[in-house]
Amino acid sequence: MDDKPQRFYKIGIIGYPLKQTLSPHIHQMFLKRAGLNGSYTVLPVTTEHLKEKISELRETGYDGFNVTYPHKRRVVEFCEMLKGDAKELGVVNTVFFRDNTIEGSNTDTTGFLRALMTVDANPPFFIVGSGGAARAVAFVLKRESLDFEVFCRTAPDWCASYANPVSELTDIDLAGGTVINATTLGWQNDDVFPIDTDELQDGLFFDLNYNSRWDWRNELEKNGIRVCTGMDMLVFQAAESFRIWTGIAPDVINWRDKHKFGGPDE
Repeated sequence: MDDKPQRFYKIGIIGYPLKQTLSPHIHQMFLKRAGLNGSYTVLPVTTEHLKEKISELRETGYDGFNVTYPHKRRVVEFCEMLKGDAKELGVVNTVFFRDNTIEGSNTDTTGFLRALMTVDANPPFFIVGSGGAARAVAFVLKRESLDFEVFCRTAPDWCASYANPVSELTDIDLAGGTVINATTLGWQNDDVFPIDTDELQDGLFFDLNYNSRWDWRNELEKNGIRVCTGMDMLVFQAAESFRIWTGIAPDVINWRDKHKFGGPDE
């Protein structure tokens, strides 16, 4: 009989305010299905305490953690090595303490691409937003040679040469295309998105959030407009993060069809 204690994985998610997130439920299910012992902890932390929190997690035996709003770019400066797409993006959503090295990866790109493959999303793509999620989406669309435009209030360096003012969305012919919400609009149930809903006929509204109670988005579905939420992207990117930490890739396709979620975005 093998009396060797089973490995215990300590993982979690940092962000702020992080009042509600579905990531703990998803990763606990991954751990259970993989037959692993572990915990996934919600770790709210403000920007000014980010450095000390990362040091604390490293010192207390964490294997790694996910990163969400508003730390995806700031956490890069604390990573000693960037892996995969994170090297080019400069945006990290997964940190792994490997052999005393802080590794940063971006699994949002994998999550978005896999989610995109599950829906009938047609170009051109109209990305609304300019944060870490928007940058990951633009990175994937560019790599896949798909036409897209970015609309935002303030254009950071990564999209400064091809960004458009968000006010110009009302002047764009969106019919038949795909509008991607990469903003925080939708976190609140009464948020209103800055486009004319009539323009979305025959198109797709791809919302990277997953608040099932967002009135504006739900009204789209009532009017027969196709909607895709960020739930698939969340599960797919979570599976890639889980693989990085544990070496085990969850069977996401069969798993996600058996679990329905709802609630505000991370």
